[in-house]
Amino acid sequence: MYRDMRPRSLRKLAQDLSVSGANLMQLSRKHDWKARVQAYDDHIELTRQAAIEEYEREQAKNLVEGQKQIQARILAAERRFLDRVEQMLEAEPFFTQELVEVNEDGSPRVILNRYPAKWPYTTLVQCFRVLDDSPSKRALDQIAEEHEWGQSREEIERDLGEWLELAERRGREERKNGRAPA
Repeated sequence: MYRDMRPRSLRKLAQDLSVSGANLMQLSRKHDWKARVQAYDDHIELTRQAAIEEYEREQAKNLVEGQKQIQARILAAERRFLDRVEQMLEAEPFFTQELVEVNEDGSPRVILNRYPAKWPYTTLVQCFRVLDDSPSKRALDQIAEEHEWGQSREEIERDLGEWLELAERRGREERKNGRAPA
């Protein structure tokens, strides 16, 4: 009963059990109730923390799995889109319809009708712009930017700016001292 009390109190427990507080205190010391309930509390807290950590690991795993599924769907959509663009590239910009009519004398007469395709070349240009700005391409661009020179784009731009500033300062100093800049 003492273990499950909140807050724990030997005096309150003695009242609830209608026993002597001194006797209960003596039992508590003899059997080291404080250390035992502390060990129990520690065990419960460790179990709670482990459950929380397991839950968080599971949530993170589910999030990563969900992101992988989304990425796979994006890539599949991009592949279908690219397949369609390739079909458009292979097709002629015009399609031809061949009609065969019979002349009055019974001889066949072939009529070729040429119609523009349902898409203009500007549509293809837009398609390539879409592919160039796709989420997967942006992800690859970011990876390439970070690893190409061992620095991110921002770091390279910052270093270049510092180098140009230093070169400009040296040029001013050399002109000030009457020497032509190197």
